[in-house]
Amino acid sequence: MKQLNAAAPKERAHHVLQACRLHDALGAEILADPKIALSLKAYRAAIEKTRTAFAKAGIFEACSACAAHVFGGCCFPDMEWNYTVTHLLINRLLDCPLPTRHAYEDQCLFLGDTGCLLTAKNHFCLNYFCQDIQRKLGPASMKALLQVVGEEIMAGWQVELLLIHKYRSDLFL
Repeated sequence: MKQLNAAAPKERAHHVLQACRLHDALGAEILADPKIALSLKAYRAAIEKTRTAFAKAGIFEACSACAAHVFGGCCFPDMEWNYTVTHLLINRLLDCPLPTRHAYEDQCLFLGDTGCLLTAKNHFCLNYFCQDIQRKLGPASMKALLQVVGEEIMAGWQVELLLIHKYRSDLFL
């Protein structure tokens, strides 16, 4: 197992850069671990299930129409600091490129023209539904969506636990 030094002085997107450095140094080793590979496969399947449910419910259209234009909405400034290096590393392990510059200066680093750029999203981002969406969907549809979201969050948590336990490092936090 390779050893890495902590990140250089904190740049604006230091956690993104640290995740990319970890991926470059350890990505192949991590993906070669059968337990982690299986867990990542399950996580990807849960992410796809959530995406399908969100698309069917019209969540992507509603959120992308609003996110870049409503200050203080769900993609609020500095939301990116809720993402740990581990979570960002998982995105890299899922072949998701990570931005280092804001597309919209007053919003989350990970907000792009069509919504969130990340494959593996933070639990807050997955669980947040504005009042307009809640009214549009109603209680039964909201409950069904939140159950699917819960499955994705649990699958992601399993991957995070495997990484943290295997490497036992503060580099992943």
